[in-house]
Amino acid sequence: MTRASHDDLATKSVANTFTGANTFTGAQRLDGGLGFGAAPTTNFTITDSSTLSGTVTARGYRMEHTINPLASGIATNGFDYIPSITCATGADHIAGFQFRPTLAVVSGATTLDRLVGYGMSTYTIPADLTVNQIKGFSINDPTVTGTLTNQAGIFCAGIKNADTLNDVIYSEGGNINLIAKDSTYANTLFIERHNTGANNGANILLRKSLGTLATPLAVESGNRLAFVGTYGHDGTGFIAATSIKHTVDGTPGTDDMPGAITFATTLSGASATTDRLELDNAGNLTCLGTVGAFTPNVLTTTQRDALTPAAGMTCYNSTTSKLNVYTGAAWEAVTSA
Repeated sequence: MTRASHDDLATKSVANTFTGANTFTGAQRLDGGLGFGAAPTTNFTITDSSTLSGTVTARGYRMEHTINPLASGIATNGFDYIPSITCATGADHIAGFQFRPTLAVVSGATTLDRLVGYGMSTYTIPADLTVNQIKGFSINDPTVTGTLTNQAGIFCAGIKNADTLNDVIYSEGGNINLIAKDSTYANTLFIERHNTGANNGANILLRKSLGTLATPLAVESGNRLAFVGTYGHDGTGFIAATSIKHTVDGTPGTDDMPGAITFATTLSGASATTDRLELDNAGNLTCLGTVGAFTPNVLTTTQRDALTPAAGMTCYNSTTSKLNVYTGAAWEAVTSA
């Protein structure tokens, strides 16, 4: 059996082939392409009826070191790729680290506990192979004919078997999806900001332009700026329940962006939302639709008098069965002429 040398890392760049009935047991280390220089396309190949058992690690690159202390002016990089590249038309891609495994099974149903990588693309999970976990950064377009039970990653596209996604930010078909299936927490999205600024809170900014990212154009009256919707599953699919729409409410200009907010709900027995309430650019609040009505707070006289009122405050007085309005000096009952 020939074993890859791992001495003199600055000069070694070797390819090794293991053929015949080799046995790798204990704490074996199979290193290929270590150090500098042009590494072979295949660093090592294990063929025929070789057996791997015990603690055996096959690796293309690995660095182990201890730095004590890591002081000012000292940096350490596990993998450092600093290219200077001039691209021509038709250039494919540049990857600092790419993981594109081709998997197969010996025979029958097989289970792989984890598949972990950075820059995972165009990998294949064959039939009869069950992968318990896919974890990666930048997962793209796998081919899955086997089974996945859990996928976790960020900046992902073309993921198959989406029902196995767990705690994932991924992109598919132009959408960005945040999926969290863990039921431990009541909330699945946390945005926190920690600083000393009194007005620097945790912000959510939703922005819209016409045109493109490179050349944005002004929005127009009636354009929808943002939409926030909630959906519930009815046993067959997700059905809209509520929504908040943000639109341009008038003709925009320089430093001028009139806006409106519309609230909508889905009526019992229906499967689509209906606009219910609109707050326009002038601050007018309008109830919409032909069903439902506005109900002010219902208070007794005692409860009403316990308020700190402001002019225009309105409530329904259940003691007198009258609508009451505060004039700025006293509560007045609204009566018929």
